[in-house]
Amino acid sequence: MSTPTAYGPLFTAVSYLLAPLDIAWNVLAYKAIAAISSLVTVLVVWNAARARGLDPVRAVALVGLNPVIAVYGVGGGHNDLLMLAIVLTGVYVLLRRKERASGALIVAATAVKLTAGVLLPFVFAHSLRGRDGRSRRAVLTGVGLAAAVAGILSFAVFGSGPLHLVSTLATIQREGGLNSIPGLLLTPLGLGHLSGTVGYVLEVGFGICVVWLVRRVWRGELDWITGAGWATVALLITAGLLLPWYVGWLVPLAALSTDRRLLATAVVMTGLGLTTL
Repeated sequence: MSTPTAYGPLFTAVSYLLAPLDIAWNVLAYKAIAAISSLVTVLVVWNAARARGLDPVRAVALVGLNPVIAVYGVGGGHNDLLMLAIVLTGVYVLLRRKERASGALIVAATAVKLTAGVLLPFVFAHSLRGRDGRSRRAVLTGVGLAAAVAGILSFAVFGSGPLHLVSTLATIQREGGLNSIPGLLLTPLGLGHLSGTVGYVLEVGFGICVVWLVRRVWRGELDWITGAGWATVALLITAGLLLPWYVGWLVPLAALSTDRRLLATAVVMTGLGLTTL
């Protein structure tokens, strides 16, 4: 009960419900959640691709047949797929101009795994371009209400525990070693001891990259889903710990983007995850 969690309070609460099960049933439960989440993700990607005027068959094939999702994600029963199912539903409902529901869903996905929060600044930047102000007010309302509910429930169940989540993740990221792109580049050169310093530099670089991408979305120079996709690429490249199924964070965004370079990058990252990490 005293071991710090690397996951959001929503998923941690779900894991508490499954704790009474024995090991075999626990494994089955997590894999069932991952499998159902992957099916939801595929369905949402199909509908989102149609809403964006893209080929839904290609988009679904890129996601549903991607080995980091099908083999690592579902096979490993990882909560990344639950997070993806929720956050992509948030993306889809935003495409359907249901801004309040979109903001709430993205916050809920963040409460599963903090990675989903990468999309929030791009949703805000996209909504700020609305002329009537309705969309940005709706997004802020959805985000605010969901964050308030999540915060109250988290404090009621876990007390101040979730406040230590960021520091826990920072500790884990510093231990990535070869399971990261910086580690893969530094360790063979005998410079693994510099990974900590390089990590801080990369964190700053990631922040600058996100600000630049958000600004481009806000100015109308970049599609918001494409911007979120490139921000996810930056996150994967600069991460101190990069596991193969993390590449699944990028794949659906690339499938829904009109930028072929982002799609090519997702394919390359998939290969990197399968062969190197």
